[in-house]
Amino acid sequence: MAKTDILILSDSHGKSDLIEQTKKLTRPQLILFCGDGLRDFDVGSYTCPVYAVRGNCDCFYVPHMGDVEETLTLHIDGVKLFITHGHRYGVKSGLGALIAQAVREDADAVIFGHTHEPLEITLLPEHTNECYGICLHKPLHVFNPGSLGYRPHAFGTLTIQNGIPLFGHGQLEKDPS
Repeated sequence: MAKTDILILSDSHGKSDLIEQTKKLTRPQLILFCGDGLRDFDVGSYTCPVYAVRGNCDCFYVPHMGDVEETLTLHIDGVKLFITHGHRYGVKSGLGALIAQAVREDADAVIFGHTHEPLEITLLPEHTNECYGICLHKPLHVFNPGSLGYRPHAFGTLTIQNGIPLFGHGQLEKDPS
């Protein structure tokens, strides 16, 4: 019975202390970072793998991480994840382009940041043509953890067990600022 606990972060914008605080709170097996704060990570201090994409406020090359791409596709315990910051897909204006790319990638879930707003929806094949003009052949989970760097200091979690993804949102209780 495979189970993987994942911490999903985005938009830390210079708040490396909040990354550490969230990591201690959730004790993940893996961390996904959706951009805008790559310099906030001290990758060498992590005991679990960190996968990251570059946001619109990040450089192409981050000295401690090397070249960081704008998109990433991962297969974890039977679930295909498409990860991006979202700015190249215009997510502040709508999700159509992002969803279309996730469908082209044949992803089970698309994870993104940029809007700073937590979001979790599951698109079902029988309803998506009406909403987005896109035909799905399987469900698609669409998830944004929100912004860790700005109030309410939001983060996301993903537990994958037996090929089934379960997303959740959390926030830090106290503002350390």
